Amino acid sequence: MSPSARLRGTCRRHDPPAGPPVEEDVFASTSWQHLTRVPRYLDAIDARLQRIGHGGLATDRRQQARLDPWLQRWREAEVLAEEEGLDDPALDTLRWALEEWRVALFAQELGTAGRISEARLDEIWEARLV
Repeated sequence: MSPSARLRGTCRRHDPPAGPPVEEDVFASTSWQHLTRVPRYLDAIDARLQRIGHGGLATDRRQQARLDPWLQRWREAEVLAEEEGLDDPALDTLRWALEEWRVALFAQELGTAGRISEARLDEIWEARLV
């Protein structure tokens, strides 16, 4: 398989955690604090793709394997909350923490908006359950 075909396959597998790239009410439903971080998230995507294009596919896959279980956990909790008609602010906290962790995993040089690690994600998840 050619490098460009591997890159396309990798890009297709890694949809944004919230689903579609932009929701209809993105400006109304997203806090200003988070909207101001979007340019850094886009820079992180660019840095990630640059690394993959320069032979970093194996590392990218290892990092994605660390992120995937968290994304799955978040998605399942979102679906359950929606089915039960619950508005769980902790899920929003987790969603943005996952975006920051994504930056930490794939574009660390850009820095994060705060302390983030897998241990911090565990703390956020556990606090949600209390």
